[in-house]
Amino acid sequence: MALLEVEDIRVEFGGIVALSDLSFNVEPCRISALIGPNGAGKTTCFNLLTKFLQPSAGQILYNGKDITAMAPADVASWFGTFIPDLGGVSAPYCA
Repeated sequence: MALLEVEDIRVEFGGIVALSDLSFNVEPCRISALIGPNGAGKTTCFNLLTKFLQPSAGQILYNGKDITAMAPADVASWFGTFIPDLGGVSAPYCA
């Protein structure tokens, strides 16, 4: 099962389509990248995943749970966290 699933996401700003039919999966313990030219929607995608934006359509699943309508603070507690003092990353799904 994918750790993160993005399904058919669409984002519109005042009728302008920023993202359309965006779908991808991120597998546990894998390094993934989102690349593209300026204006391709990378920042919009990350703002969706961190819940600072809501999609016009589509679904975001984290570990099988629908987080599409969740508040940013609730979602932040589910993601791995960076701990600067320890220089490490807490990722609960990797052994």
